[in-house]
Amino acid sequence: MRITFYGTRGSVPVGGTEHRRYGGATTCCLLTFGQTNIMVDAGSGATSALRDLDCGGELYLFITHPHLDHLSGIVSLIPAFGAGRLHIYGRPRGGLSVKEQVARVMSPPLWPVCADGFGSIDWIDVPEGEFEAGGVRVSSMESNHPGGCTLYRFGTGDESVVTAFDFNHAGGFGDRLAEFAAGARLLVYDGSMSAEEYEEHPDWGHSVPQIGAQIAARTGSRLIITHHSPGDDDRLLAESEEKLAGEYPGTVFAADGMTVDVTGGEVTVRARTERERDILSCLLDVGIMLSTEKNPDYLLEKITRAAIYITGADGGTLYTCGKECLEFRIMITKSKDFFKGGRGDPIDLPPVPMKPDSVCTAAVLERRLINIPDVYDDRRFDFSGPRRYDALNGYRTQSILVVPMVNDRDDVIGVMQLINATDLEGHVIPFPHEDEAILSSIASQAAISLTNMNYSKQIVELLNGFVKVMSNGIDARTPYNANHTRNMVKYGERFFDYEKRTGGKWDVSDNERSEILMSVWLHDVGKLITPLEIMDKATRLGSGIDAVRARFGRAKLLNRLDRAEGRIDGAEFERRAAELDADLALVETVNTAGFLPDDRLAAVNALREKTYVEEDGSAGRLITDVEFGQLSVRKGTLTDEERAIMQSHVSMTSRMLSGLTFPKDYVHVPEWAGSHHELLNGSGYPRHLTGDGIPWEVRLITILDVFEALTARDRPYKPPMPAERALGILDSMVKDGQVDAELLGEFKLSGAWED
Repeated sequence: MRITFYGTRGSVPVGGTEHRRYGGATTCCLLTFGQTNIMVDAGSGATSALRDLDCGGELYLFITHPHLDHLSGIVSLIPAFGAGRLHIYGRPRGGLSVKEQVARVMSPPLWPVCADGFGSIDWIDVPEGEFEAGGVRVSSMESNHPGGCTLYRFGTGDESVVTAFDFNHAGGFGDRLAEFAAGARLLVYDGSMSAEEYEEHPDWGHSVPQIGAQIAARTGSRLIITHHSPGDDDRLLAESEEKLAGEYPGTVFAADGMTVDVTGGEVTVRARTERERDILSCLLDVGIMLSTEKNPDYLLEKITRAAIYITGADGGTLYTCGKECLEFRIMITKSKDFFKGGRGDPIDLPPVPMKPDSVCTAAVLERRLINIPDVYDDRRFDFSGPRRYDALNGYRTQSILVVPMVNDRDDVIGVMQLINATDLEGHVIPFPHEDEAILSSIASQAAISLTNMNYSKQIVELLNGFVKVMSNGIDARTPYNANHTRNMVKYGERFFDYEKRTGGKWDVSDNERSEILMSVWLHDVGKLITPLEIMDKATRLGSGIDAVRARFGRAKLLNRLDRAEGRIDGAEFERRAAELDADLALVETVNTAGFLPDDRLAAVNALREKTYVEEDGSAGRLITDVEFGQLSVRKGTLTDEERAIMQSHVSMTSRMLSGLTFPKDYVHVPEWAGSHHELLNGSGYPRHLTGDGIPWEVRLITILDVFEALTARDRPYKPPMPAERALGILDSMVKDGQVDAELLGEFKLSGAWED
């Protein structure tokens, strides 16, 4: 099965170089199952699809809904197909059949040629349940979108795809989609809104990429984000794609012309053109080189050659910043077969003074990229040097692109100058503006790589500082977790100090100690996405207690009203009032109780069925099913669902840290930090590791985590536990086969918790 995207925008088409990478046409994609072509929606991208379609064959067009961004291209599509070749599926909307919906677009005064003029079209109302189109199995569900929208599922097994265009996850529709898409190989999802935009306009009927990633994770599907906002340019979409793919590997943002092949369950994504694929391959090589090349001269040469290849330039010079000057490092001119620096001959030219009339030094001094179409027409800078070179060598310097190399500390450490961009025929042209962002990125990455080579110690220190800031940020989110990580680190440091003093089994090197403690600092980083209402939930009902109190207050007022209007006598009034007071007192007590014994839990069960009399004589429930579920929690304040959300921070920690490239000395941090809730007997989470599958470093972190949690003085749902009792609980965990007995024994001897 193959899916090709011809339109990936929502609302309106867009143009311009800032939308070149992801495209500007509105929604249209083509699914190919063997010889069967299925098109989903006919936005403006449908015109491009006609170039690849055999209009003498069959086409099955599925319309999700008749909004113009999904239907405008049909005016080109319908006339292109011969008699009986086009089958159009859709659901009635606004009292109009799918044929009538299309007719609204293809009729005067909106369009001069009516749809009725093409009588050979096969119009089909999408039936309920599963059906076949061209031998392909199809099913559908309705979306949460103004005016309605149909989501489709095509194919079966490893070659199935779900198209969730114009979809809002609210109102339980996210769960419905997860059920509908379960097991689908691809999920194409509406990601047109940012989280901030969604909060401002939740009624617009669209969703955000992060929600799509969460649904795809539940369904086991590869995620493709589409329906991009017309206001999002390539830079913004690329940043969003990189960030989301870091959290949910394999996620891609759809682009016009992109194809995705699914064969035997394997998914292959291809860019639009061979040139784009070559550039992407080159950029990937550059990324690998930046992390593997240890010789700075070789690195600068490779960076310069990559920049020349990507832009089609004839040559380039790379300088690094010296004291009040630029020093030549690499010089290449392809047409003259000239190469110096790097692995070539040394460069014996004098440094270039930092003067504003030189284009290269100006780029450094002004910290900006400079793009000059023709140096002979430019009067801003002194180009006497290139003119002398041209005269001596029979050359013609024309276009120049100068890019400052800025590292992650915002220091300019060098500058890259490229000369004479060429087109596919070899003609010299100005450097295209769309190449500027690519070159700026490469130059910046090269600067960072060089800085890392020269200042690796400072970078590690910066990493340590960043880790502590992140940990402090997590603790600062809630007053009930403010000291957790810091205490664990303190206990860990004291444990290792004890091991060093006594020459114990766990007397590790300074590097190993730093790696373990960094894992402790980061073990709860996943809590950055844990809702505060769960992290800070001090009582079973949380803020919901106000609604319960208000409901009891209403019941009491209605009881008084019944008495005042003579519907009940004084005895009944008193009985009801006393019962309401007793029931509310029960709720208040249970809400804050640390543990519910059997008799208290039975009272909560009885309360579930109790009602009060509404004004119309009907029965109103005193507590809802959700409130009953919260009040019936036996121990603590979290329901099973809330506890699952709380526990998910471990998986999120692994996912977040796995997206980072840690230095060699910290390579185990993602694994250790993301496993601190694993227990030796397999009863931990999230991977249920057992025995030797849990490194001793993780076993130690688990002991530190449990001990600190038990003895913490800032938890809303329990008083602090004395150290002796906490160690007793850890002893019981040893008996249950959950924690390491030898490590716990050494932790006890260390007295790490004692000031």
